[in-house]
Formats: sequence, C-alpha cells, structure tokens
Amino acid sequence: MVADSSAAVLLQTEDAGRQHSYQENVRLGHRIITEKNPKITALDWVDCLEAEQLGEDDFVFVDGPYIEANVGPYKPDSIVPTELIEYLQHAPFCWVLCESRQPIYIAGLGEPVLETDVQQRAKPGDTERRVECVWVGAAKTSNRCTATVGQIDYRSLTTEQLLAELAASYKDITASINQTSVHIRRKMLPLASN
Repeated sequence: MVADSSAAVLLQTEDAGRQHSYQENVRLGHRIITEKNPKITALDWVDCLEAEQLGEDDFVFVDGPYIEANVGPYKPDSIVPTELIEYLQHAPFCWVLCESRQPIYIAGLGEPVLETDVQQRAKPGDTERRVECVWVGAAKTSNRCTATVGQIDYRSLTTEQLLAELAASYKDITASINQTSVHIRRKMLPLASN
C-alpha cells in the first residue's frame, strides 16, 4: 500500500500510441517515488488510510485487484467490495476507483464516469478483453450544497412558463455540476502532468 497525502500518480502504459517498455515503466516509477517520497507500508488498505488521517485536500487512487481477476500475487478478496464502497461513500478525501463493470459498484457508487474496452495485460499473451470503469468522488465535508425551491404553483403555469422554469433549473444544476467537476479537475490535473 502506498500512501501519499500530497500527490498520487497514474502511470499510463501508452504514450501517443507507443507502448512503454517494462524498463521505461520501472524508471518512471523510480522517478515518481524519489520525487514524491511516498510512504510505503504493509498495512491493510483501511488501516493505511485511517493512519494517514486524510482530509478534503487529499487524493486517493484505488486500483486494487478486480473482482473475478486472477493476476497472481493479489487475490480479488484482498479488498471486500462492500467495505470499499462504504468507505468511499463517506471518504473525507477526493478519490478515483478503477474496476471492471460490476453491479455491486454501480449499485453503491452509481454509474461510472468512464468506461473503456481494454485488452487484459495481466499475463503475457493474454488476449481477453474487458470493460474497465472509473468512478470518482469528492471529499465529504460538512459543507452542504442547498437549493431553495420557490413557492411556485407549477400547476398554474403555462406550458411555456413551465418549460422556462425547467430550463432555468437545468442551467443551475448543470452549472453546479460543472463547478464541482472543475474543482476535482484542478486537484487532479497537476498530478497528471508529472
């Protein structure tokens, strides 16, 4: 388990259509470790996250063993999905979860923000394809976003007035979603450029 409350890094295995060699990935990993100086521990993932006392300015990237995966040193039951879902639902930090499309994650975290068809590369010569998904979550803080509903009798509105009211509400909701997305992106983009 690697815990770094100041940064997290996503290693990508493809760069402009060219696959990195294993040696290049090891060197990149070494550079990241020396630059970011993460704390490496043998603690269980829950114990590690709780020991770090992460807050709303922290970011956690979860890419554990996938359900029904057989990748060697890790077993799929290393992380209990219900435990992870509950933890992430109440996490005081921003997070990203990668996993295959699984009903348990959809039920607990909603639809993923990204789905992509990939070729499994856990073992040499593997040709199996699967859908990988990404879920994201913002820090759960005491701050709440509220909306005030006006005292409008929607039954008395004309069709045009009702459509205008719906359009205005949609615009406000979209602006709020975009503002939240910008906040999450600003926290994550510096990490992607390293």
